[in-house]
Amino acid sequence: MDDPGNVPPNPEASYRRTVVYLDQARPARHDTTYQSPILQVASRLSPTEFVLLLHSASRQERLVMSVPRAQMPADLVGSYRFQAPVNRGQAPFYAYGVDKSDRPGGGESWLYDSWWLPSTGAVTGSLTLTAYNTQQHMLSGQFQLALTGVYDPRARSTDSPSRRCDLTLTGTFTNVPVTDTP
Repeated sequence: MDDPGNVPPNPEASYRRTVVYLDQARPARHDTTYQSPILQVASRLSPTEFVLLLHSASRQERLVMSVPRAQMPADLVGSYRFQAPVNRGQAPFYAYGVDKSDRPGGGESWLYDSWWLPSTGAVTGSLTLTAYNTQQHMLSGQFQLALTGVYDPRARSTDSPSRRCDLTLTGTFTNVPVTDTP
């Protein structure tokens, strides 16, 4: 029988999406909070990169953040600043996607990521890994990502014209299992 004292804690995560519109129309702001178990979280570590994935249970919203392994200490703990433009593998990378259609890939989606955003606005924020349990391979931390002047993630991508907004994602995660991959 397994020792109940060795049962790893459940991973927990939450994030808040804040949309502040740049025009005078109403609403001027919209906030949405996602939490476990509706929000699912996973991570993996390979020789080349660390990846953290958060997604809604429906998979209609997802946030992927990655850091090149060569830029991380052995204990993974540290703060990794987002910048753009950057190709995945060169520096900390993010990709935030929102699928508004009933069918994935149905043309009703938005993708915001590190390699294209400077053409529309500025990027600030970071992924901060605050603790890594090497025995249980579990990670905790927080993130903040602010994108200015982007299209409204709440609108359908076929809506024209879509409102411009400042989009901020802030969140925390604890006890996230880290899967080693070759």
